[in-house]
Amino acid sequence: MNFLIMASSNPFVPKITAILNDIKGWFLALVAVVTVVVILIHSFKYFQGDGSEKAEAISNIKKTVYMGGGVFFLIWFATYVVDKMKV
Repeated sequence: MNFLIMASSNPFVPKITAILNDIKGWFLALVAVVTVVVILIHSFKYFQGDGSEKAEAISNIKKTVYMGGGVFFLIWFATYVVDKMKV
């Protein structure tokens, strides 16, 4: 509880929140573009490959989707925690 009181009186928390909110949109757009490009690359490998290459491409597509979604969640969670620290 003392941590929240100290964080709310910290003058850097509003500045960090402002910076995170400014770059959040750009970073999320960059992550989305990179995720789509990687999925497209693996989908081309899927269409051109044989059985084992198709299985590997599907596995890589799933990993890419999980990682992209995880980054979106972590960015949301980080901004949520910082907003709650402002109190």
